[in-house]
Amino acid sequence: MATPDVSVIIGAYNAMPYLTRSVQSVLDQTIGSDRIELIAVNDGSTDDTGDELDRFAKAHPSTVRVIHQENSGGPAKPRNVGLSLATGRYVFFLDADDYLGPEALDRMVTMADENNTDVVLGKMVGVGGRGAPKSMFRQDQPKTDVFSSRAYWTLNPMKLFRRELIEQHNLRFPTDMKTGEDQLLVGPAMIHAAGISILSSYDCVYWVTRDDGGNTTVVTGGAAPRVIILSRMLPLAGELVKEGSRRDHLFARHIQFELTRALGWLLREPNEGVSRALFDELHAVISQWDTAGAVCSLSAIVRLQHHLVREGRFEESLAVLRYMEEDPGKLGGKRPGSGMKMLPSEVSVRQGKIFAHYPFFRDASLGIPDDVYDITREVTAGTWFDAESLTIEWCLDERGTLLVRGKRKKAPYVDLELVAESDDGVEIAVPIEDVATPGREGTSSSFVGRFPLSRSGVWSFSIRIAGTGMKSVPVKRAPGSEPLKWWHYGVPRYAVIQHRNGKPRVRVDRVRPLQGVRRRLSL
Repeated sequence: MATPDVSVIIGAYNAMPYLTRSVQSVLDQTIGSDRIELIAVNDGSTDDTGDELDRFAKAHPSTVRVIHQENSGGPAKPRNVGLSLATGRYVFFLDADDYLGPEALDRMVTMADENNTDVVLGKMVGVGGRGAPKSMFRQDQPKTDVFSSRAYWTLNPMKLFRRELIEQHNLRFPTDMKTGEDQLLVGPAMIHAAGISILSSYDCVYWVTRDDGGNTTVVTGGAAPRVIILSRMLPLAGELVKEGSRRDHLFARHIQFELTRALGWLLREPNEGVSRALFDELHAVISQWDTAGAVCSLSAIVRLQHHLVREGRFEESLAVLRYMEEDPGKLGGKRPGSGMKMLPSEVSVRQGKIFAHYPFFRDASLGIPDDVYDITREVTAGTWFDAESLTIEWCLDERGTLLVRGKRKKAPYVDLELVAESDDGVEIAVPIEDVATPGREGTSSSFVGRFPLSRSGVWSFSIRIAGTGMKSVPVKRAPGSEPLKWWHYGVPRYAVIQHRNGKPRVRVDRVRPLQGVRRRLSL
């Protein structure tokens, strides 16, 4: 038999009925069965998994090979067994719950061959409510690496690996971890890879949430397994990559996810002694490695958690976790996912920056730097109001006034301002008035900005947060507005709405006598 292009390895434990679709998706690959070998390892299943695998092997003896073994307690050993038997140029690890798009292997092998890359990430699609990684799949990347892409932000094993790379570095899944064991193979494989391809233009892997809740990441609870992941991955990445921005890039991923997930589980730990001991392990690994540069790109709530762990502040760390559970409800929201940004119920604007009033903000006893609480990069002006609600209206008074109305979102209170910018570069900002005064915990209310039309010119309008250099949100609606006409100190004036590139602009000028005759303007 010729050397297959791909060895697909499936470790299976009590995987019915999902297993049938998983295996069939491999056999249906357009790359052709002559270019595939499927190695399925039954890890001591007590349901019909073993019988189903034997049925496939009998029907496809030249493609499917089945190994039956006693239960090992996790996915690592079955994958390692399959890897030891693989003969393909590439290997692909597929979980028994999941399945492939018909062209997945053909497209991934082609991409690896054409670009001489060692690892290919195929786009993942969540099924049954499972959230699949997205940030690395914005576009196809024929050849990249872990330092200039988001590839490292998905360390599950469902990727195409050049088998030579795995054998050259003697990479295997550790069998003493309950969860996260895949990172110990995938992480170093991607770091060592001569190149990585990212295939985003085709749905390659369908990542399934089991109806019975049997996914490994779901059934494996507790803080200890999460602490172990960080305590192994941070030193591993630190030893493979020298200090600097490249290492910071990798560390950022582990702090964003492994650190915050471990902390989240600490709050659920009923035994305070166990919780403290696990926190001490987190403190030890974080303080051992220089991670300060790694957190600069992360959200403020993660920077705060990292700071407290690095300083060994156990009680304060738990206080932040409780705050994350309770505070979002004040704005009608829910606890943010691990490592994600969090909009607090109160903020302040100082020196052009927006600071979250997370726990211990400006607490003199702790002295946490203000920069830890800076959320300016995490928000936009549109965080505070509905951009689609911004509408231009006329107000005919003694001077002629343009109104911009809008509606606040449920967000912490900040001052807004209406910005008028003329074609010749003049900028005028006026405060926004709230129709319903918002409380300190935020509310959803209407607001209005009033711009006196006393200055001639062609004006565009937008809303921004007062006191910041944050990009403003343009006003795009001016429904059914007839020209406004009024007298200003005995001089007839007018304002008319014009549209350019889908945005309304307002021309303001005095009525010249000849224009008045020609247009028969009645004032």
